[in-house]
Amino acid sequence: MTEDFPLGKGDSPSYYCNAKAAIERMLIEILGPARIGLTIFRPGYITGPRNTATIQSLRGNAVRLLGHDPRSQYVHEEDVADAFTRAVPDDMLGPYNLDPDDCLRLSEVQKIIGVGFAPTVPVWLARLVIRVSWQQFGSPTHPSWLDVMLADFTLSNARLKATGWKPRHGSVEALRSALASDK
Repeated sequence: MTEDFPLGKGDSPSYYCNAKAAIERMLIEILGPARIGLTIFRPGYITGPRNTATIQSLRGNAVRLLGHDPRSQYVHEEDVADAFTRAVPDDMLGPYNLDPDDCLRLSEVQKIIGVGFAPTVPVWLARLVIRVSWQQFGSPTHPSWLDVMLADFTLSNARLKATGWKPRHGSVEALRSALASDK
């Protein structure tokens, strides 16, 4: 997806995606009339030596969904920092996807992070378990994250690369750098 992909109108099954789109719209509405420039980064999963939360979550909630092996991207925290340091002096206005050039299937990610066993379940059962865990047992994982996990979601970083930014790390390296610090 490129930056011109529609944000949505709050009707996504994912509260997270809805909230991100709503905040982006609010910032544009507030800052636009004041003519204050706004740089919006849209990163995928940020991970690295200082941010191991994604690894821990993927391990703790390891499951394979019958008939699904979605793609996703893992951007190294150093590449995120580099984009931020470029945005300030270069006056980069508008939205920029902030991701590496590559992507990984969920099965590849689970192998890289050392998931030994992940049960394969049908989506309907995963929905039931995550909803009951959320409502009855206080799980920190909201049921809408299942829809995020099912999405084959990759972003084009071409607009950001046109500014001179280039990812120094791929998804595998970002995951492995987090793994090295997660011990």
